[in-house]
Amino acid sequence: MRLASVVMLAVALALLALAIEPGAPARAESPTCAFISDTGHNLQGAFLVFYATHNGQFNFGEPLTEPFIENGLIVQYFERARFELHADNPEPYRVQLGLLGTQFGISDPPVKTIAIPPPNDPNFLYFPDTGLWIGLTVKQYFETHGGLDVLGYPLSLLRFENGNFVQYFQRARLEWDPADANPNHVRLSPVGKMILDRLYPPNLTYRNRAANDWCPVYTLAGLPRGIVQPTPPPQGAPTLVPPNTSLNLQVHVKFRQTGPTGPQYVDVQVSDQNGRPFAGASLFATVHFSSGDRVYPLMPSDAQGKSSFSFDIGNQPVGSTTIVEVTAFDGSLSATGRDSFSR
Repeated sequence: MRLASVVMLAVALALLALAIEPGAPARAESPTCAFISDTGHNLQGAFLVFYATHNGQFNFGEPLTEPFIENGLIVQYFERARFELHADNPEPYRVQLGLLGTQFGISDPPVKTIAIPPPNDPNFLYFPDTGLWIGLTVKQYFETHGGLDVLGYPLSLLRFENGNFVQYFQRARLEWDPADANPNHVRLSPVGKMILDRLYPPNLTYRNRAANDWCPVYTLAGLPRGIVQPTPPPQGAPTLVPPNTSLNLQVHVKFRQTGPTGPQYVDVQVSDQNGRPFAGASLFATVHFSSGDRVYPLMPSDAQGKSSFSFDIGNQPVGSTTIVEVTAFDGSLSATGRDSFSR
């Protein structure tokens, strides 16, 4: 009996060890990141919120890269879009979709006045900003799949290319096959992949399958729309920041000394000059590894001025120091904080 008790105790301890093993992160109630197993890429912070709350699988497709710096912005490519972090913008304009449709160089002149459909015609929608219109099935798709926020203004009228009707928009390209019996006979072109392939070689580091940044694992189809709570849109007049306000930023890594591989967790605290929590600040991080930098779009600071993120430290050489640098923005205010850890 005593031997059986010892065996049972050993099994219980083994199960407990597995439960707290840092290599198997538990799925949080509202995670700040997600690892998409389909393509092996992470969705972090503000990009995860935008993806999860804008019908990401249908509108944007699977992630094709990790975030990286392009023309001074943190970007991440998807099959049908490029996310851009404009951190110094107010909400809800911090995460924007790149104007990939414009990169095809297609634009039509405004239609003549006689060709402008009447405003009460339910089959057509005219855009004075570009002087063009959309109609019928394309109009129906536009109005039910994100409109200006996802597609932008039309850049062309419907045209015939390679056996399909297509129409170019600022952020997208729509294809329409009238002979397709599928209900989704209007579909988005994979403009994210097309532009990524045009700009970068196949061996671009950020295109490689990445390590899980210690995030919950999801398939693309299994990523729930409500995985995270979006930042509430501003109601009425924006909250005015008192004059002479300044931001303070504190960054704390969990592990000061690490092994060659494994996780690192970072807590961020944003406050004003009087030490009071500052909510709603836009945040991004740059982690300076000995092998190069990685960038992360973070969740905005919450009501307590807090945010957090995690990442995989990769394979760091003995004696190396990694610097974690976080920047906060709110309008014209900004602050930077740093912490570091060593191998």
